[in-house]
Amino acid sequence: MGSRLPSTDYNTPVTQAAPKVVQVLRTVRRRLTVVGMASTAGTTASIAAAGTLVGIVAARTAGIYPWGIAQGGQFAGWLWPLAAGTIGGAAVGALWAWSRRPTLRHAAWIADQHHQTKDALGTALELSQSPDVATTPFAAMHLENADYAASRMVPASIVPMAPIAKAWGVRLLPIAVVGAIAAGVFMPDLGGSRRIATTPEAFAAAKPEAVEAQAVREVAQS
Repeated sequence: MGSRLPSTDYNTPVTQAAPKVVQVLRTVRRRLTVVGMASTAGTTASIAAAGTLVGIVAARTAGIYPWGIAQGGQFAGWLWPLAAGTIGGAAVGALWAWSRRPTLRHAAWIADQHHQTKDALGTALELSQSPDVATTPFAAMHLENADYAASRMVPASIVPMAPIAKAWGVRLLPIAVVGAIAAGVFMPDLGGSRRIATTPEAFAAAKPEAVEAQAVREVAQS
């Protein structure tokens, strides 16, 4: 980055003296936030979907029919925990990433590293924290040089969105969801006589002979 004579008024506020720096850093920070939220949401959603898959396999193996699912464990009963878990997991991940979103200083570091501008934007940002220093001739020259460098930067090239699709959590999500659906639709019941129902309706459907025997006992006792 070559040296350029300052043409801005030394008494001009920093955000007006280097508007392009502020604009670029805010855009870079937004893109970093989006990438972080999407990647983390994909990871937590994948974990939730994988957990549902494990739950379906375990239930089919043990013969447990939760949420009123009758014998045979129709997959329709698994749809809402799969959907709720996946969406809830994504929301938790996104909120967690949002609470840890990058600062403008980090965005400046990313931009300077990408364009090898020797901490020009980071220094400009630091100068903006000290209005008295920012009005000196040296600071004004640096701010204008940084603004000139920022005017040639493209935030999309600094922080591309492609890494979202490459994140392992995002890649695993469709596999976990398809696996859960496949297990719910095609996996046979392996519980046999060990089938357990968690609601009266499911119990009646899963073990009609037990219900009939219980009714006979109640009649005999009365």
